[in-house]
Amino acid sequence: MVLVQRQFTQRLGLALGIAGAGIDLGIFLVVPLCQAVMDSFGWRWAFRALSGLSAAWILPGTWLLVREAPAAALLERPAELASAPGAPGPAADMSLAAAMATLSFWVLAGATFFGNLRSQTLHVHQAAFLVDHDATPMLAASVVSVAGASIIIGKTGGGWLWDLFPREAVYVLGMASMLAGIGVFLGMAASPTPWLPYAYAVLFGAGYSVTASLMPAMVSDRFRGRHFGSIFGVTQIGGAAGSALGAWQAGHLFDVTGSYVLAFTLAGAAALVATTAVWAGRLPRRQHP
Repeated sequence: MVLVQRQFTQRLGLALGIAGAGIDLGIFLVVPLCQAVMDSFGWRWAFRALSGLSAAWILPGTWLLVREAPAAALLERPAELASAPGAPGPAADMSLAAAMATLSFWVLAGATFFGNLRSQTLHVHQAAFLVDHDATPMLAASVVSVAGASIIIGKTGGGWLWDLFPREAVYVLGMASMLAGIGVFLGMAASPTPWLPYAYAVLFGAGYSVTASLMPAMVSDRFRGRHFGSIFGVTQIGGAAGSALGAWQAGHLFDVTGSYVLAFTLAGAAALVATTAVWAGRLPRRQHP
């Protein structure tokens, strides 16, 4: 994400969306490939195949294709912010310490924490929830696959939207989709219906794809410059803590209560906190035609 941010000042949202979709496309393709290799030759050969793919593509691709951005590009403001009346000036060369002294940094770090708490609660426990409600393992796997496909499409489409509309507004829409997905899950607990798991998969995939990949763009809007990498990296510490807490607390609450209802309700509350933080800290932007 740092490399993409440095290379693109125009259409940054679309660039980040396409790059982020590559992660999920890789998961979509590599996971079944690894499973097929494990079924036929064992897990050792699956790891050898992964290491071979990495050596054959990632290392040469990085060496041949990645280029350092010109120094001037690190200081250039995205066009959709540069002409906005009342927009803050460039934060180029702002150090990590200076960034951490601003309210914007802590708003985004907090939103990352609560956003990841919400997403990892669902990521880690969605299949277990479905199986717990009498879904077959194959159905649970197919729902996860549909969610993955939705994420691939949503990251690219979401990146296109980020460049047309205020990023914070798109984030709110993404979180609304996630909340609707949580509502569908809670509805399944009360009244299981065959189509509800797939409705959840589409809502979750669309919402997660938009909100997860949008955070680097919002950090870049506020702290673009040579120290963006360290600033963004520290905000992700909060994200890692939220991911760990969300996955753990959902499992713990299920062990205590025998149900995921409380865990998913808390995930919805975390989504509301993240949404409120991002909207409260939104930047003024130019009017789009």
